[in-house]
Amino acid sequence: MAIIDSLGLAVHVRGLRQSASGSNWSLIANSGGQDILHARMMVSPPFGTTYITVPRFGPEGFASVYAFGSFPFGSCGAGGTLELDTSPLSPSSVRLELRGDDLLCPLHILLWGIADGGAVVPMTADLDVRFNLSDDEGEGFGSMPLTLVDSGDDATLFNEVVVFASLANNANAAPTRQPVSLRVERANGDLIWASGLEDFHTLEQNGRTAKIWRLSDTEPFSRVDALGPVVPKLRVDGPDNAMIHAIVVFGINRDGPRPLAVPLVHHVPSLAESSPWVGTSTPPEGRELSLPVCSTAAR
Repeated sequence: MAIIDSLGLAVHVRGLRQSASGSNWSLIANSGGQDILHARMMVSPPFGTTYITVPRFGPEGFASVYAFGSFPFGSCGAGGTLELDTSPLSPSSVRLELRGDDLLCPLHILLWGIADGGAVVPMTADLDVRFNLSDDEGEGFGSMPLTLVDSGDDATLFNEVVVFASLANNANAAPTRQPVSLRVERANGDLIWASGLEDFHTLEQNGRTAKIWRLSDTEPFSRVDALGPVVPKLRVDGPDNAMIHAIVVFGINRDGPRPLAVPLVHHVPSLAESSPWVGTSTPPEGRELSLPVCSTAAR
């Protein structure tokens, strides 16, 4: 079990026209029969009222992260103290609710927490969602339970990788138009797996837009093998660069009754006081940004 003090909710909207939503919404997390979190998020507060407002979902084809508790990045969410015991969670414990008829067409939804000491705790994963959210029953469902995941460990093999990335703000860090890939190597430098991040160049600076990539049908690998922890790297192949605001990577194993989620990377360079740059304008082969394997705790 884990006691988490912060949550990050990432919602990637489908690329189809009118898939984004400006309706108000709620995130509800119930633990042991009690609503530990019931965050009512106001995109458009009623006139004359004072609420903390958050950006609308979208735009189409992009993702946003909403922060709860002391989560280290993302759009303004519900701050303050959060203490959520993950052990009593059931498949109906966590719900996303749309409180308006401006429908939302989600593609991917991820929820994860951070426990005391910085360990990353996977919570839910809904990938390639096939229905819409709206409180107009002719358009979709008013709410949805988010799909609870179990926690994998260092030895868990996974053959599906989910990546979230956003860019920092810098006048010299326009989004690269060169091919960008995520690579995973063994400790001796041997390549285990690599996959391109399609349309990385469409990201905007300062976290205004982000993306979630679902990369499936990979050869199975784990966080740690016989040589030790793996070495994830972000790579730009070409004379260009980008400045990373945040990058999060999860491995997914679907062999059991519930998906197993394995945190691999949870990296915010500005908080780690490390270089955020990937790529270069000089060597044509490009430059790689090594990504630290994050600490993790069981849900």
